[in-house]
Amino acid sequence: MTFEQVDFGYDDGTPVLSGLDLHVPAGQTHAIIGATGAGKSTVVKLLLRLYDPDRGRVLLDGVDISTLTFAGLRGAIGVVGQDVFLFHGTVGENLRFGRPDATDAQLRHAASLAEADGFVAALP
Repeated sequence: MTFEQVDFGYDDGTPVLSGLDLHVPAGQTHAIIGATGAGKSTVVKLLLRLYDPDRGRVLLDGVDISTLTFAGLRGAIGVVGQDVFLFHGTVGENLRFGRPDATDAQLRHAASLAEADGFVAALP
């Protein structure tokens, strides 16, 4: 993922990001941290195309994300939010929230990828 000279401001015109250059090589995991109002959530919103930059480009594997389908783009990105919560119900029901047709094997794989399989296995 690459941000090239990205500028962005919300409706009031106040710049939130100015000239952002950011590169995260494929296969790596990075965290975005900073003070409230620093633009962390804005970076994620731009990456998910909830907004488009005012200037510059956001690339995924060298491809401008504005040329990708929303399903393709969002299927390629994993985001862990600041506020984590569980819905009332089983772990399986929570995991199926985003993919209701997931098999049990797919749920176990997802839990493993999230490094939650030990926690989940210890539940009654």
